[in-house]
Amino acid sequence: MRTMNDDITARGGRARHGRRFGLLVAALLALPLPAAFARPLVAHAQSQTAAHAQSQTALACPGGNGLFVLYYGAVQNPASADATMQTIESEQPGLVVFGDGPGAQRSRGDIPSYVHQYGGKALMYVALGYGANDPTTVDGYVTDAMNAGYDGIFFDEAATDSATYQWNSDRAAHVKSFGASKLVVMNPGTVPPDASMFDYADIVSVENQYTQQLPATWGIPSWRWLAVQGDPASAAATSAADAESRLTTFRSNGGYWYYSSAYASSGATAISLPSWYTTFATWARGQASPACPASVDVTSMGAIGDGSTDDTAAFHQAIDALTAAGGGTLVVPPGVYNIKPSSLTFPSTITVAGNAATLRANAVGFSLVDVAGTNITVSGVTFDGAGLAVQGVNIDAGSSNVTMRDSTVAHLRQPADATLYPDLYGAMPVGVFVRGDGHTITLDNVTIKDIVADHNDNGTAPSRVARGVLISPGGGQHITTDVTVQNSAFDGVGPIDDGDCVVMQNSTDQANLQVVHNTFTGCAKRAVKIQTPGALIEDNTITNSFLGNNPCYTCSEVPSGTPLTYDMYAGISVYQSDVRVEDNTIGGVGSYYNGIELGDTVHPLTGVIIQSNTVSMGAASNISAPSSLIRDFGPDTSPIIRGNTLSHAAYGIYVTRLL
Repeated sequence: MRTMNDDITARGGRARHGRRFGLLVAALLALPLPAAFARPLVAHAQSQTAAHAQSQTALACPGGNGLFVLYYGAVQNPASADATMQTIESEQPGLVVFGDGPGAQRSRGDIPSYVHQYGGKALMYVALGYGANDPTTVDGYVTDAMNAGYDGIFFDEAATDSATYQWNSDRAAHVKSFGASKLVVMNPGTVPPDASMFDYADIVSVENQYTQQLPATWGIPSWRWLAVQGDPASAAATSAADAESRLTTFRSNGGYWYYSSAYASSGATAISLPSWYTTFATWARGQASPACPASVDVTSMGAIGDGSTDDTAAFHQAIDALTAAGGGTLVVPPGVYNIKPSSLTFPSTITVAGNAATLRANAVGFSLVDVAGTNITVSGVTFDGAGLAVQGVNIDAGSSNVTMRDSTVAHLRQPADATLYPDLYGAMPVGVFVRGDGHTITLDNVTIKDIVADHNDNGTAPSRVARGVLISPGGGQHITTDVTVQNSAFDGVGPIDDGDCVVMQNSTDQANLQVVHNTFTGCAKRAVKIQTPGALIEDNTITNSFLGNNPCYTCSEVPSGTPLTYDMYAGISVYQSDVRVEDNTIGGVGSYYNGIELGDTVHPLTGVIIQSNTVSMGAASNISAPSSLIRDFGPDTSPIIRGNTLSHAAYGIYVTRLL
C-alpha cells in the first residue's frame, strides 16, 4: 500500500480562499408576535450569531396575563399562609419566580401548587455564576424544582461569551428534558452581543435597561425580551405612574418589563411589596396578554398513538387550531401515530415538538408529510414510511426558514403493484425533498435510512433512482438557497443503479449549500452529488460498507442483479462550479470508481477546491484500473487539488480531458 500527500494545481492555480433580586413586579408586554424566526447559515466563515442559528426546538410560552412577579424571599410553609403570597396572588400574575431561600424552597411542592390555583406558572431562581458554578449542583437544583412541580427556571448570572455557549445550553437542555413546555429564562444582566443565547433560552432579560431594543435583524419576537428594574434601589420606579411609564417605554422595545421595589442592597431578605402594587398590577393585567405562540397537544384532539389507530384527523384538528391562533407548538408525546400519506401538511409558524414520537404511514401513498410555508420547526419525530410511503418529508416550493432536527426519516419504498399504483410504482423514493424558490432550510442531527428504489423510475432513462436528501427545483423555479445538512447520518440509500444520499441539481443559480459534519454509510452509488454551483462539502465521513455485495439492476456492464467491479461509484461527485470539498474522510472496506470526481462534459468548471481530504479504498477490494481516488475529467475545470492524503487505488489523482 502506498500513501501520498498531493499538492498540485491542475490547469492553472487559484488562490484559496446577574445578581440576586428582591421582590420584583413585572408586566408582560403584549406586542404583536412577528413571524417565527430563523437565521440562515451562510458562508463557510460565519459570525457566532449566524453559526448558532435558531437551534431552539420548542419555545415555552409563558401565557397567562401580563403580570410578572419575582419573589426572592422566604415563603411561609404552607405558601397559602404567607401574607405576601396572598397579596401577590390576589392579582393572579401569569408568572411568579421564587428564590431558593431557607428550607430549600426548590423542593417544596406547595409553592407551585399555590400559584397554579390562581392560573399562574411558578419558576425557581438558580444562579449560574457566569459559568463558574458546579454544573452537577446546578442541574441538581433544576431536578429538585422540576420534581416539585415548578414550571421552569430563571437562570441568573448567565454569561454571554462564546466559550460558555455550550455550558449554558446544557443547563437549558436539562430543564427541557422535563418537557418542552418548561420555561427557560436566562438573565445575563446586559444586552448580549449576539442572538445566540436565544438558541437555548425561551426568554432573555437585562437589568436597568428598559430603553434597550434588540436589533431587528435578530428576528426575535417581543415576548422573549425582558428588562429588569430596581437593583440598585436608586433605579427603581417610585410610583405606579412611574412604573406604568417605564412599561410603556419598554413596550416598544421588547416583550416583558420588570419592576423592583426599593431595598437596601443586593441580596437583601427583608422584602415588601410597594404600596402601589395593587394599582400597578391592576393596570398591568388590563393590558393585552403576551403575544406568544399557542401550544396544542395532539392527544388533546383525540390522537391515540397506539400504532393501530388512524390519527390523521386528530393531527388535522391540532394544526387547524394552531393556524387559527396564528401559529404555535404542536406537541407530540411518545407514541406511534398512524398517518395517511399525502394528507398532512405542517404550515407556516408551526413548531412540531415531538418526544420519542413516530408518525408512521398506514397506507400506500406519495409523501408521508408535507412542509409548506415559512418559519417551521420539526424536532423529535421519526417519520416512518413503513414501506408504504414513497417519500418522507416534502418541503414544498417557496418554503423558507424551515428547520428539522433530532429526527429520523426511514423505510421508504415504491409500491409493488404497478396496476393499482401506476404513478407511484416508478416514483422516486426520497427521504427529504427540498423543492425550489425557497431559502434557509436546515437539517440538523437528522437520520435518513432505508430509502430504496425497487423499480425503474418514471423518467426517460430507465434506472432505479433513490435519494436521501434531494434539493431540486421544478420547472421555472430557482434553486432553494442556504440549505444546510449538518450533524446528520445516512444509511441504506440505494441501489447502486442511482442511489445517492445527498443530491443538489437542476439549476445554474448559486445555492450556498452546506453539507458538513455528517456520516454516510451504505450510500449505494454516491454519498454526495453536486450539480448546482455554490456548495461546501466539509468534515464528512463517508464509509463504503460494500464489498462485492452491491448489485446493479439496470447497468449495461453486468447482468441485472450482479455487482459491478467497483463497490461504489463515488464518494463525492462535483459537476458544477464554486464547490469546496475539504477535510472529508472517504474510505471503507470497498472500492470506488472515483473517491472524489469533478468535471462537466459540457461546461468548464471554475472555483473548485479539493483539499485536505483523506481518501482510500478497502485493502481487500477490487481496485483495478481505472479506479481513482481523485479524478478530474474536465474539459477545463482548473481546480485546486492539494493537501489530500490518498492511499490504495489504481490511480491517486487521475486527470483526463474530454476534448
